[in-house]
Amino acid sequence: MIITRQIVIITTVVLFPALAHAYVGPGAGLSAIGTILAFIGSLLLLVVGFIWYPLKRVFGKKTAVHETTGEEKAAVAMQHTSNNEISGTRI
Repeated sequence: MIITRQIVIITTVVLFPALAHAYVGPGAGLSAIGTILAFIGSLLLLVVGFIWYPLKRVFGKKTAVHETTGEEKAAVAMQHTSNNEISGTRI
């Protein structure tokens, strides 16, 4: 209890000084704001990349795997080839 009280007092004194004779210029201020925004953005990307996206993949809709036969693959390839010949492009 005493250690917690000391930590609160020290934190209050450090974060809320009574009077500060200091000047933060526009360059330093914008740099500080940019650093804070970059840090918040990196935390959001951390959450998306390591927590939300894998959970989305695990709990996402499961689709049945459809095996295609050789004839179906050939038909799709022929359709793509004929579409490209009509438009004048090559594969």
